[in-house]
Amino acid sequence: YLQAQDQFRDYNFDGAGMSVLLDMLAYNTYYNSFYLNMVASEAFLTTAQKRNSVINLASSLNYVPRSTTSASITGTLLLTVANAPTSITIPEFTEFTGSIDGVSYKFLNVNSKTIFSSAGVFSDSITLKEGTLITTRYTVVSADADQRFLIPNSKIDTTTLNVTVLNSAVDSTTRTFTPSENLVELDATSLVYFIQETEDGLYELKFGDDIFGTALDNGNILVIRYLVSNGALANDINALTYSDTITNVTAATFTAADPATGGSARETVAQIKFNAPKSYEAQNRAVTAEDYKALLLSQATVDSVVVWGGEDNDPPTYGKVFIAVKPTTGSVLTATEKLNLISSVINPKKILTVQTEIVDPEYTYISINTTVKYDAKKTSLSSDTISNLVLDTIKAYNDSDIDK
Repeated sequence: YLQAQDQFRDYNFDGAGMSVLLDMLAYNTYYNSFYLNMVASEAFLTTAQKRNSVINLASSLNYVPRSTTSASITGTLLLTVANAPTSITIPEFTEFTGSIDGVSYKFLNVNSKTIFSSAGVFSDSITLKEGTLITTRYTVVSADADQRFLIPNSKIDTTTLNVTVLNSAVDSTTRTFTPSENLVELDATSLVYFIQETEDGLYELKFGDDIFGTALDNGNILVIRYLVSNGALANDINALTYSDTITNVTAATFTAADPATGGSARETVAQIKFNAPKSYEAQNRAVTAEDYKALLLSQATVDSVVVWGGEDNDPPTYGKVFIAVKPTTGSVLTATEKLNLISSVINPKKILTVQTEIVDPEYTYISINTTVKYDAKKTSLSSDTISNLVLDTIKAYNDSDIDK
């Protein structure tokens, strides 16, 4: 272009410094083009690659990614007591210990439980979750517009959050806040908090504005207790030992109904991309088969799911919904896991007159026998290396496409 101009008709560009400047401008244009392409990609949920971008886009769909989830174990607790009380209260976050592969893990009860004497025997069912108890405190400063209530650990299990607010350092009157699940039901007196994932995988708590939920006042002391989880590492533990101190309890024996299950890592970027639009489509209710799938896929124990109405069953069973779940651990859900999914996830959001049944899936196992021909003159790889590449490709395809 410059050579075609009259002003530069006799100019030697090949040996001039201007050619370097032109190259630099060309590089700069290319870099800007690449950068803007990446920026545009991060602006859409389907093409975003950075977790922070995916989180921000999912938040516009009112979707909160699942945190790391603690392994859970249910069993019978038998207490040996002194002084013959009529009841024993197991305080929240009472500690038990279990081990697997030579590593010890702590299990705690998230809620307190009272066990009454029956013919002098103190025994009842109890559910424990794996994790380490952490407490974080904040003093509310209303004048600080930038104050944030961050939970400083990315491995928190958000289902174990216990949020309380003290009026002040000299007034210990305490209010307990619960997570908001339905904006329609909130008013200025609702003691709720809102949770969202932020940068670096941390979670942040937000509170109301005296219109949707009660606002915090200056000088309030926010106390956040939660479990930091090891995720799937504590799955399959089936024996726990009492390792705490409770008044009048001299010994405690825990007998598990099933091994610990449900521990999992936080949702991946790919899972968020898949689940967020479906959760938005379900609108927090279970009416269609896709609604059931969206609700269940947000649970840590569920890896894949198939839902069908009773009218499609063989033989037909009207007024019923059937669900087959492939769990994240093992091949079938335990009876306790099925009960928890139905009672805590499905029943609060389904149509009242429709019954729900979770059935065990039937698996088809494929055995692959492969012969690979290759031209040794066109590759420097050995036959063993090529064999491993083929196996890795088959396994990757199984995990991403077939194993659902």
